[in-house]
Amino acid sequence: MTVVPQSLFGRLVFVQVAAAAVLAALLPILISHLLISTTNSLVGRGLDRTAERLRPAVAYSARGWTFTEPLPPMFDSKVGIREARLIDAAGRTWIDQGPHYRIPASALPLRQSEAHLLWNGIDVGAYPIVSNGHQAWLVISSDRRRPESLVVNVATAFLHHFLWIVPALILCSLIITLLFLAQTTRAVRRASRRAQDIDGDRLDVRLDAGSLPQEVRPLAEAVNLALDRVEEGYSAQAEFAANVAHELRNPLATIGCRIEEIADPVVREQMISSLRHASHIIDQLMMLARVGGKEAALGPIDLRSMIRAAVQDSTARIISGGRTIQLNDRASGAQLLATGNESLARISLDNLIDNAQRHTPPGTRIRVTAGPGLRISVEDNGPGIPLSDRDRVRLRHWRRDDRSGDGAGLGLSIVSKAMAAQNGSLQISESSAGAMLELLFHPADTVCEKAAPAGGSLMLQD
Repeated sequence: MTVVPQSLFGRLVFVQVAAAAVLAALLPILISHLLISTTNSLVGRGLDRTAERLRPAVAYSARGWTFTEPLPPMFDSKVGIREARLIDAAGRTWIDQGPHYRIPASALPLRQSEAHLLWNGIDVGAYPIVSNGHQAWLVISSDRRRPESLVVNVATAFLHHFLWIVPALILCSLIITLLFLAQTTRAVRRASRRAQDIDGDRLDVRLDAGSLPQEVRPLAEAVNLALDRVEEGYSAQAEFAANVAHELRNPLATIGCRIEEIADPVVREQMISSLRHASHIIDQLMMLARVGGKEAALGPIDLRSMIRAAVQDSTARIISGGRTIQLNDRASGAQLLATGNESLARISLDNLIDNAQRHTPPGTRIRVTAGPGLRISVEDNGPGIPLSDRDRVRLRHWRRDDRSGDGAGLGLSIVSKAMAAQNGSLQISESSAGAMLELLFHPADTVCEKAAPAGGSLMLQD
């Protein structure tokens, strides 16, 4: 069993050695094939040229088949290198001049067209001839076992055909190497794309060091260890912030009870407003600690039930602030079953409703709409969000006017992070009046399409 090295350099050497071994095994076979092919082609062309020279000198007369001209020295019976024979249709040999290779007549390729044959190292070419109504064959033979007459021509022809193989083999080796490098570095590119997913919302992402080449594996392991330390520090800070916020709830509740004892109504109202501001910031800090850090567990969510519960829980607070809230159902009665995290989805919706309340004046109408599709929209007829600010409202701690509002600029940042953790999104859409923010969800794996109770439209006001 062949063991492939794990290191990039080792793999490259292994591929090069394997390619060299394959080329070393194939090259002799290829050279031998080319050499034989070149020799056959060269000898065949030589026999054809000789036959073309002799054909005009072959004729049939009253004395039978003869050569009208003397044959060249190559057909000399002592020092010649080729044999010429004239054989008629009856198989009778009229002329046999040359080294006499003693090829039996039964082995000669006497056909109606030109034919070549290799017989025991003797190259034979048979060429049909017709003269004065009689047919015969001119047979030219050459001894391949005497290579001295072929060496120069064969070598020249062979090199002419072989020279293109060398750059082709080099190119093939280069292509194999490049393909190997592309295959090997694919794991590195995959790890790079994985690393791009790491941010403050996804600190649990780690690089797959086991699939990387040995040279870069220590770097990936060191990055994973560094991410472990960052995640531990982030979790410790989030837990600390959540604990502090939780511990502040009781003192704030006590302060709220003592505020009622203040006689001056103006001072009492200012204190109540400041207390609400502090309580809201603490609630947002606790939410931020819940949505940050690790990937959320996802499952099916009934959006319609969640919307009804959120609207019902916020109704008293909104009415007491002098605003109204309306619930609309535009999902055509279909069950709204989405994939997400129910806790994060509820945090997102509660923040949008709270955002609409806090950034609009009394008398504003807030409308929460289910659908169409797997979306929840919260719309108001307040001052709206200018187009130039829509990309910045998702940023943490950003507020258009530091002097207005009672938040810390965390609301929409929390919503954006919570929706991203569910593979959903927060979208700021156009509205005829005021602002409209939408939560977009993905469908659940199995969606039940049976009719749900009609949602209708519910107006809640003071």
